[in-house]
Amino acid sequence: MDLKELAISNIDKAHDRYRKDIESLTHEQLDQHHGGARSAYDFTYEVANVNNRVAMRVRGEDPGAPSDGWTVAPDDFKSKEACTAGLAESVANLKSALEACADFTEVRDLPLGKMSIFELANFMLVHMTYHDGQLNFIQAMADDQEVHW
Repeated sequence: MDLKELAISNIDKAHDRYRKDIESLTHEQLDQHHGGARSAYDFTYEVANVNNRVAMRVRGEDPGAPSDGWTVAPDDFKSKEACTAGLAESVANLKSALEACADFTEVRDLPLGKMSIFELANFMLVHMTYHDGQLNFIQAMADDQEVHW
């Protein structure tokens, strides 16, 4: 397996786990703000947004400056169907950009510093997995101890 196949496979697996964890939660759980924290809809909207921004970076495009502060999901994203569809669309966009990339060692200059395409793909895997952990915590707070994937 080469770097491209590995990166895309890992992103697919992370997306599948994330999707299953969204599906295990109710709308109320996804929309709840725990102690003032962002809702699962909010941080999932961030995941989708970052996936799309990184897809642009991989294609050599400039996505512009990120928004200030925490990302908040718009009302039309706040249903399980819209949330899972928006996430899936962003993952497809990211995968398409990665699949079209000829050289995974090519470096991009980012606000976080210089990163290769492979490092960017791995960062997306970590980012999605980090927020999936937040979904798991919401499950645990509802006394759901099941691993849904």
